[in-house]
Amino acid sequence: MTEGKNNSENEDLSEFADYLAEFESTIGFDAETCPVCGVNISDSLSIEKSPYVIFKCLDVEDKIFTVTKELELKCIPFKVEKRLSAETNNKIVYLYDVLIPLKCLPYLEKIV
Repeated sequence: MTEGKNNSENEDLSEFADYLAEFESTIGFDAETCPVCGVNISDSLSIEKSPYVIFKCLDVEDKIFTVTKELELKCIPFKVEKRLSAETNNKIVYLYDVLIPLKCLPYLEKIV
């Protein structure tokens, strides 16, 4: 009667090491200090590769220049992404996301 016994001796765990190795390539976190998500970016990541987050979402293209000029004066890198608004279906409306590095967000929140 071997039905109640655990057959752990016969289990093949050879692929388990490969499974664990997948987690070594993910981003590691050191502390919970991010103002957005509560997690700090790992020290193993380069500062230049800091992820970008939405600083402002604009619905008028003319406002982009004002916001980006302010960021340039403060020497903050930025990106502007154009996307379709999902709010209306009867006409095409674009939204403009001004993205900045996550590390710069707390600095701008102190100023504003």
